[in-house]
Amino acid sequence: CVSMAMGVAIDKKYHAYSYVFNEFDVPLSYSDDADFISFVVRNERSMKQFYKRSLRRGKEVLPTMKGLLVGEGVSDLFLYLSMVESGFSKHATSSKKAVGLWQFMPATARQYHLKVCDDYDERSDTDIFYFCCDTLSK
Repeated sequence: CVSMAMGVAIDKKYHAYSYVFNEFDVPLSYSDDADFISFVVRNERSMKQFYKRSLRRGKEVLPTMKGLLVGEGVSDLFLYLSMVESGFSKHATSSKKAVGLWQFMPATARQYHLKVCDDYDERSDTDIFYFCCDTLSK
């Protein structure tokens, strides 16, 4: 394997890559892409810190998320997606105004009948959002 980062093949150092690539139909050869390797090497330290913080926050939301999503046969990658998108922070807000665990944009939230206004935003309300996600999974 050509994808070497700090002397170790990326797909050997980070075993989850092959699982995630497979779930998203990304060829495993992508781990050999020079830009991908450069991104991994350049961001390895900050991403490790981000994921550690995310996992600490995830203790609060993961049991419910697993019960709703995985229990309905939805891929466990949706859990990973939430970690990547928001770091499991229900108050995460992007520069493009996406909010919440899965970073719904306002229009997407309204499409799923979530209230989005200045005084209250249901994208940050985990109970309501879990109900919405349960509906999405069906």
